[in-house]
Amino acid sequence: MKLCLIVADQLFTSHPAFYLECDFIMVESGFLTSKFWYHKFKLTYILTLMREFADSLESKNKKVYYTKLSEQSKDFEAVLSDLCKEKKYDELLICEIADHYFQKYLTQICSDLNIKLTILESPMFLTPKADFAEFVSSKSGKRLLMNDFYIKQRIKLGILVDKDSKPVGGKWSFDDQNRKKLPKTEEIPKRQTVFTSKHYDDVAKLIEKHFPNNPGNLSVNSWLPLTQTQADEYLDDFIDNFAYSFGDYEDALTTRSDILFHSCLSALMNNGLLTPKQVIEAILVADIPLNSKEGFIRQIIGWREWIKGMYDHVYKDDFLELNYFEANNDLPKYFYNPKTDDLSNNLPLKITLDKVEKLAYCHHIERLMILANWMTLNEYSPAQCYTWFVEMFIDSSEWVMVANVMGMGLYADGGIFATKPYVGGGNYIKKMSDYPSGKGENDWEKLWTGKFWNFVLKHEKVFVSNPRMNMLIKTKKKTLLSQ
Repeated sequence: MKLCLIVADQLFTSHPAFYLECDFIMVESGFLTSKFWYHKFKLTYILTLMREFADSLESKNKKVYYTKLSEQSKDFEAVLSDLCKEKKYDELLICEIADHYFQKYLTQICSDLNIKLTILESPMFLTPKADFAEFVSSKSGKRLLMNDFYIKQRIKLGILVDKDSKPVGGKWSFDDQNRKKLPKTEEIPKRQTVFTSKHYDDVAKLIEKHFPNNPGNLSVNSWLPLTQTQADEYLDDFIDNFAYSFGDYEDALTTRSDILFHSCLSALMNNGLLTPKQVIEAILVADIPLNSKEGFIRQIIGWREWIKGMYDHVYKDDFLELNYFEANNDLPKYFYNPKTDDLSNNLPLKITLDKVEKLAYCHHIERLMILANWMTLNEYSPAQCYTWFVEMFIDSSEWVMVANVMGMGLYADGGIFATKPYVGGGNYIKKMSDYPSGKGENDWEKLWTGKFWNFVLKHEKVFVSNPRMNMLIKTKKKTLLSQ
C-alpha cells in the first residue's frame, strides 16, 4: 500500500500523487519547527497553509492522516513508523525534495523502516537537475554566470524570443531601465493585506504557546494568501495593478510602502500554492512594458532556477564554513529584535529590520544592499548571517539561501558566481531611496560611507580588478594622503 507524504513546500494544486491510488500523511513536526529560531509569523503561516491543504484533500475524498503540533508527543519518524506498521503501508511517495538535509533525513527514515521511497516529479522548478549539471559541466574552468544560464533558459523555454531565438526587444536584459528612484508623484495602488482562514487564530495561539521567545511580530491576520483561491487572486491582482511599474521601481527604496510594486509571490511559489509555470504564463500575456515583463521573468526562470541549480551542483554540504573575508564578528542581537538597540543613527537598517520583524519579508534590494551590505561591511560571521536569513524570512529554505546569502549577499564563497562583492556606501542608498538625511550623530550617510571605505581599503585586492573601483580607490588614497 502507498502513502504520500505532503510537506510544507509541496502544497501543489495538481500534486502528482492525486492521480495515484494512495493515502496521505501530513505532520506538523516539532523537530522541524524547532530546527531554527524561526520568525513567529513564518511558523504560523506554514502550519495554517498545511491545515488548509489537508482540508482541500479531504474535500476531494482523500484519506488524510494529519498530526498537529499540539498532539505530537512523538517525533516525525515515530509518527510515520507507527502509521505504516498499523496500516501496512510499504511505500512512501513524495515529490522531489528541494532541501538536501530533509532528503537525507527522509531517506534514512525509510531505510530504517524498510519502506520503499518513491520520488515523484515536482512542479516546483522548471529546470531538471541533469540540465543544470550539463550547464555547469560546459563551463568547466570558467566562472559560472547567471546571465549565460538565463539566456539558455529563454531559448530553451521559448520565452521572449523570436523565431530565430533572438531576444524580443533586441537585448536579453533591460536591467539598466530598472533602477529608478520612486518619484514623489508616483501613485502606489493599495493591495489586499488581510487574508483569513478558519485555522489561523488557532495556529497563532499554538505558536505563541510553544515558541513564546521566537523573534518577529505575530499579527492577528495574515498579509499573504492562505488558500489556493486566495493565491490565484493575489497573482491576478499583481498582474492587474502592480506588474506595470514593477520594472521601473524594482530597485527603489522607500518609506511610503512596505511592498511597493513587488509581487511577493516567492513565498507562494516556495510553498507550492503557485508554480513557476503558472506565474510565467500569467506574466507573458500581461499588457505591461517589456522592461517589467523581462525583469520579472528573469527573477523566476533565471535567478530562482539558478540558485537552486547552484545549491544542487556547486555548493557543498560544508557551505557554512565559507568565509572568504575571514569575517568573525557576532551578528548583533538587534537583527532579531530591533528594539533592543537604538538604531536612530542608522535609518536604512532600522527601516528594513522593522519591516522584517513585522512581515518576515523585505524585497531583494533591501536584502542585498541594506541587510547583506551592512553585514559584509561589518564583517559579521557568514554562518550567523545565513542562519538569520533562514530564520527570519517567509520565503526562506536552505536551497533558497545558500547561494543568495553565501554567494551574492556576502561574497563568502570568494566569487563562485558573483563578479564582485555587492557593497556600497551612503551615496548609493540615498540615490535609490527617499530616506531623509540625518544630521550630527544621526548622519547615516556618513556612517555607511565610512564603513564602506574602511572595508574596501582593508580588502583592496578584491576590488582593484574592477576598473571603476580601482580608479575610486586611487582617488580615495590621494585624498587621505592630502589630509
